[in-house]
Amino acid sequence: MPVRVPSRLVIALPLLLAACHHDAQAKTHAAAHAVISSDEAASFVERDGVRIEIDPALSFKTTPGAAGIEHRVADEALEVSQGHLRLGGRDYGTVSAGDRVVIGEHGVLVDGVRREPTRDD
Repeated sequence: MPVRVPSRLVIALPLLLAACHHDAQAKTHAAAHAVISSDEAASFVERDGVRIEIDPALSFKTTPGAAGIEHRVADEALEVSQGHLRLGGRDYGTVSAGDRVVIGEHGVLVDGVRREPTRDD
């Protein structure tokens, strides 16, 4: 016996599915691959207007988490929150929209200047 489906549902269902698919795509594209120079490539994310580039020699993961998208570099949490850059729970100082951060095997650079984690004394 055929099931009768109201015509409004037939029209609304594809729109609803498309919206869900679009939302899922937006979450999976939080990180991307970019060419930094002609012979160097890296993964990058943008958080609060701060571009963060990760050296391809380091592992980099982006996953959905309880508080939104979570980024991990070399298995350490990467955050930009309240104007501070944190990696593995260590604070690397203030950053602001337009800054370029590079995380590599040799440390953290913000706009070309090496940063060390701040100390809580």
